[in-house]
Amino acid sequence: MSKNELIVKSNQLIEASTALSLLEWQVILFAICISRETQTGFEIEKPVVINAQDFASKFGTNKAIVHVQLKDAIDRLYSRSMRFYEPNLVGKAQWSITDTRLIYKKTAYVEGSGRFELLFTPDMIQFITRLESEFTSYLIDEIKHMTSPRAIQMYELCAQYSDIGTRLLEIHWLRGALGLEEHEYPKSYELKRRIIDVAVDQINEHTSLYVTAKTRMTARVVTHLELKIKKKPKPKDLTADPAIKKSKKIPIIDKKYIEHHALVGESYDAAEARLRQGNLKFGPGF
Repeated sequence: MSKNELIVKSNQLIEASTALSLLEWQVILFAICISRETQTGFEIEKPVVINAQDFASKFGTNKAIVHVQLKDAIDRLYSRSMRFYEPNLVGKAQWSITDTRLIYKKTAYVEGSGRFELLFTPDMIQFITRLESEFTSYLIDEIKHMTSPRAIQMYELCAQYSDIGTRLLEIHWLRGALGLEEHEYPKSYELKRRIIDVAVDQINEHTSLYVTAKTRMTARVVTHLELKIKKKPKPKDLTADPAIKKSKKIPIIDKKYIEHHALVGESYDAAEARLRQGNLKFGPGF
């Protein structure tokens, strides 16, 4: 894989409802990176190949058990589905709901190679490949240190609006997008403390975004979540700083230089040692 592994997903896929474990999310996102880079995983003849050791290195997984974890995760993904909500143009229902499988078949393990083969379903393929209209992209390093699957989902929802800087989410819709059942965190303060605040903390700690989340009420009932989204400033490139470019040249520590810069009463050897030590900041070789 390239150094800058890019995840590209249609916005409709980001906003789909699903409840995956952290490992299952990591497998899907890792596979999307490889699929788009190698153009595999879209045909039976060309499955996407996940190297167990590469996966372990990327996400810090225990290399001794990564093979078992990957097999179990991919087998579980075979039974998982995503729920898509689209505006309903017929009848009184507000939304048209479609459920779709994620992967085409169970794990295909290449014996003795440490590799797993995975095929996306046709519905998933269209959300990965057909990105002519609206899509969101980010580097996989943004989410590799996250420990909550909902933090990954919240990050993607924030990344969609990072250029706008704010997003208002209806609470009922958000619960569905995060794959929460009705009995999970039914109280708004529980949802905020156990899910949203944890996700925001991980986004702010591990990604290039800084997010704040505040609930909003309608008729004394919490109905919306307001997200404020900022991009963190990029680290300053010191090598591009004009002041550094104009700094004095690195001195050559020769006999003439040492004799000229020796302190009163300082021996030649002591002066040489002091001057060379003082120039270590310029790099080796002096």
